[in-house]
Amino acid sequence: MKRYLELIVAATALVIVAVTIAAVFRLVDKSQLQQASLDREFKEADSATVADVQQRLKAHLSALPTDDPIVDRFGSFVAIEGRGYSRSGDPLENRPITMNRQIKFQNATVPCLITVSARGTLKFDVEIASADSRDSRKNVASGPPKMVVAVTHPRYIVNTSVFRDTIETTNSLDDIFETFVQGVVADDRQRLSTVRQWYDAQRKEKPTAAFVRRALVHPDEAVRLKAVEFLSTPLDGTKVHFSDSMMGELLIAVEDRDQPVTVRRELVFAILQGYENDRAELYDLLRQAGDEGLFAVKPIAQFMVDRSHRHWRNGGDFDAPIGAAELLQEWGPDASEAVPALIEVLREHPNQYSFAPAAAVALGAMGPEASEAVDALELATTARYGDVREAATEALNRISTSRASRFGRPLQFLTTEDREQFYPLKANRLFSWLSADRDSLMFLRTDGEKPSLHKVDLETAECKHLIDLDATGIQSAVGIGDQFIVLRLEDTNGKKTLFADTWSLNRLKRIKITTLAFLQPVNPNQKSLVDHIVWSDDRSKVAFVQSVRTPRDRGYTERRVLQVKSLDQPNPYPDDRPDEYLMVPIGFNSTNDSLILEGWCFQEKVNGIASMNLSTRDVEFLSPNEKSLTTLSRHRGAHDWIVVGYRSNRNGSTIKLLDPSTQSTREFVAEHGLAYMDQPWEPAVAFDASGRLMAVATRNGVDVFDTETRQRVSRHVLTLSGSPYKLRPLVFAADHRGFVLATVKGIPHSDPSTKNDLHLIRISADQ
Repeated sequence: MKRYLELIVAATALVIVAVTIAAVFRLVDKSQLQQASLDREFKEADSATVADVQQRLKAHLSALPTDDPIVDRFGSFVAIEGRGYSRSGDPLENRPITMNRQIKFQNATVPCLITVSARGTLKFDVEIASADSRDSRKNVASGPPKMVVAVTHPRYIVNTSVFRDTIETTNSLDDIFETFVQGVVADDRQRLSTVRQWYDAQRKEKPTAAFVRRALVHPDEAVRLKAVEFLSTPLDGTKVHFSDSMMGELLIAVEDRDQPVTVRRELVFAILQGYENDRAELYDLLRQAGDEGLFAVKPIAQFMVDRSHRHWRNGGDFDAPIGAAELLQEWGPDASEAVPALIEVLREHPNQYSFAPAAAVALGAMGPEASEAVDALELATTARYGDVREAATEALNRISTSRASRFGRPLQFLTTEDREQFYPLKANRLFSWLSADRDSLMFLRTDGEKPSLHKVDLETAECKHLIDLDATGIQSAVGIGDQFIVLRLEDTNGKKTLFADTWSLNRLKRIKITTLAFLQPVNPNQKSLVDHIVWSDDRSKVAFVQSVRTPRDRGYTERRVLQVKSLDQPNPYPDDRPDEYLMVPIGFNSTNDSLILEGWCFQEKVNGIASMNLSTRDVEFLSPNEKSLTTLSRHRGAHDWIVVGYRSNRNGSTIKLLDPSTQSTREFVAEHGLAYMDQPWEPAVAFDASGRLMAVATRNGVDVFDTETRQRVSRHVLTLSGSPYKLRPLVFAADHRGFVLATVKGIPHSDPSTKNDLHLIRISADQ
């Protein structure tokens, strides 16, 4: 019995050993089969890579420019001859693919060694080398030439170990990926939510890269797009950031021309959401792609103006996609689809110190295709930062549009002599008025050797020198119809006489001299001045203040006399000093024979604005405690509006008007600080012929208001907020189209040689 049991045990042991040995052999066979299958798939991947490399190399060599050293030496590319490839090295180490080919050019056939040894975005590094080693004695290359091509390819697999890891990782994702596909096809939110939770939990791990890689080759485009959505929108709201392996997969997909363009665009947008230094690889890839990269213009433009992203937020402007703007610049007119986005960046992006200049440069590179950006670029020439101003100025020069500038145009002269006679200007010695037809602007310069009259066409800005006047001591000049009147003070042996000379614009000669007043100081030490000169609308009357100054030890005393003279009647108004002599004239009333005054009134013992009847010298007080801030010389209409108050700062301004006829006031609000006339120093305000519209010049432009409704009806923007330019008009008046503003100061001058030139700016009242 015992012997029997021993036999049974021995037999059992033999069976176990036999089974074990058989199992081992079966496992070995299975492993060998798996390895064989893996090697086969590996070789298939290599074959596909080799075929693609050869096709892409043909395209690369065909596109070489005529000045390339290869074309210069061998002629234009014809074909690649040869087949096959090999792997070398230890299977567990880097095993590059090598291909020996013959490259046929127009003038020669060159042997070529092609090596694929890196995985990444497609790149060819082509060199010409000698077939033999260098001659050490002569230190020169010898033997026939050959070509060496080093290739980086997106589908290159380093070795079978990496390939195995890739296959195993992908196989482990079968279930979750199948759930994902089913969720996309059926639009099943529950399944997609499950996959999303898994994806976010694995975001920084290798499985997500494998997941995305698998999704981006799925035949259903919706699956690809949903995968891109997953990787570009973290549920926790954190900044998008990709690992090196993930970034590599994304760049490969962006470059893949077989990928639907909608997917490629979404991938570009996803990568742009990273930090600027992480975007560099994308920029390089698209730059190397040339015209093939233009599909990315749309997502780049969208990202630039998407205000939900970090670079639009406070403190995040440093992360602006400057490289994207530089890429658009390189593409030039072909990227004109991005013009609206670049305009928005230029106008509103918080990064005005580096991103806005890059946007301006990109617009300039697009030339006439970016003509719609002219307004924004012109405004940018007034920006706070010098880099923006310079870039915008250069961009405008490159666009070369014939469109009228928002800054008007500088005066144009027929001859150099005309220009030299007109410039330089001195505001306090320049008189101007609109012609009777309001088509021209007349200028009388009185600071040269001889006063000179010039006519400027408001449509063409052409400035013509008309005549030199034989006159000195000019105090004022005004136009009336086809004539103009010059008020001059002549000194003869210490006796001063005030004359009014009437000149004909048609005949260009003086046709009448009127003696208005004799102004004699009491003694030679005294000085007589004429100031506060105002004219009636028909130019038949003039009012002024004669001041007689007597020197004292520390300054002088001044005696002032108000005088009103007529050019038609000899001395119709008495020259006696009225009680209200401390009041100065600010204009004649357009509806009755009265003079509007402002200052201290002894009769009422108050400071304010009053109306004096010129016949009776009676004074009617209009508004106490108000002071005129402008004369009536630029005011028209039934109201004779007077600016009596204002408030101005960087947050805005308020203009207060007084209507003398009703003795009522009203206020108007502008969004920017006020601009002031260059001479005299007062708020720059003008009224149209009806008095219904009022134009207010601000530091940043011109606002036009309806004086009845007090509403702003139009705005003409000249400079940006924070601009170093301060508008200061020389002329501001109403013409037949609206308003005309002439200025030297407050607008940019692209040519330094014309920085002191006068610009005419036409402002439509209904724009």
